[in-house]
Amino acid sequence: MANQPTHMYGGQAVIEGVMIRGREFFSLAVRREDGTIEQRQEALNPLYNGRLRRWPLVRGFLALLETLVLGIKSLQMSANLAVMDPASTNEKEEGIPAAVMATTLAVSLIFGISLFFLLPLGIVWALDSVISSDLVSEIVEGVLRLAILVVYISAIGLLPDVKRVFCLPRSRAYDGARP
Repeated sequence: MANQPTHMYGGQAVIEGVMIRGREFFSLAVRREDGTIEQRQEALNPLYNGRLRRWPLVRGFLALLETLVLGIKSLQMSANLAVMDPASTNEKEEGIPAAVMATTLAVSLIFGISLFFLLPLGIVWALDSVISSDLVSEIVEGVLRLAILVVYISAIGLLPDVKRVFCLPRSRAYDGARP
């Protein structure tokens, strides 16, 4: 153990919990509807820790792939655990169907790309006759993207469940239904 290289641990927030990635495993802790904490641990795919992970460029691609795959898997597991009846022993029965998760992911990606990339690009393209410089065009597009992001975060911050994620003061964000 002493001669092993140091390892950077990381993680992400998931629905009603947190996921932590370690050297060989990832762990998930999720608060259920009854207030109990459900914990899960799974081994990482050897692809993420193997020899390919030491090659430059390949390492970056694998890190991105791992982040996407592990993040989506953790979100799906946390969503299932958060809504599942604690007395149930069959996870497959009460979980969110994979088709629903895939559709949600596809719609979210299309919405995000359209809102944050295509909309500002379309607005700048429509203003092309007014804007004479490429530099000004890039600045306008950047300012539009920033404005859309700020408005989007402000708008979703009004949702009760998102207020909990943003950790707004209890008087506004916490409805008292959960411990």
